[in-house]
Amino acid sequence: MSVHYNDDFKKEVVRAYMAGDKSTVQIAVQYNISKTQSANELRNTVKNAYIPPIPQ
Repeated sequence: MSVHYNDDFKKEVVRAYMAGDKSTVQIAVQYNISKTQSANELRNTVKNAYIPPIPQ
């Protein structure tokens, strides 16, 4: 069965990845998504979307 995630969730996952302190495997575990799906989503989202940085 295919699971679809909303855009806000995807952005949160990508931001976690872009922070640079966790691997895709660690992010997959943290967000309870498959390792393959995590890697695919990250690659596609980073390639196709602009995600503004979180203000600090």
